[in-house]
Amino acid sequence: MTFLRCLLKIFVAFTIGFLLFFIAMYFSTKGEHEVMSTVELHDEATGTDIDGYLFHTRTFGDSSKPEIIVLHGGPGYDFRYLLPLRGLAGEYRVVFYDQRGSGLSPRVHPDVLTIRQAVEDLGAIIDYYSPNEEVFLIGHSWGGLIASHYVARHPEKVEKLALLE
Repeated sequence: MTFLRCLLKIFVAFTIGFLLFFIAMYFSTKGEHEVMSTVELHDEATGTDIDGYLFHTRTFGDSSKPEIIVLHGGPGYDFRYLLPLRGLAGEYRVVFYDQRGSGLSPRVHPDVLTIRQAVEDLGAIIDYYSPNEEVFLIGHSWGGLIASHYVARHPEKVEKLALLE
């Protein structure tokens, strides 16, 4: 009997603690939260129109050097957490882009957000930045999946592939 009472007290304490935590989190996050505007409305963001879609992009390094295309994780993340890779700009031109519907790239209907579309977008990015040369791809997490799909279809366009998890 004492064991059951002890167990009941622990359960009640846990339940009350959870409810207090939930209420505190609700009130601490309640209210208006500004959602960052996308590249077409953001004064400081750079965009590149590729096949009629304005991708949020940033490049580092000399355009005469070999291209590295960096693909962020997600889906839904942006490239900012991968910006330390801009340190490769001494030997390469490093291209970052927010994938369709992610980061500061314009929002789209969820039906458009498919692996097929992401792979086609990567192909368009490669054709735009390096139409005549092979590229290096660095894909993190979801970006690695996209890069893998692309390489499987177009191995002749990619010199090296780095997949990060």
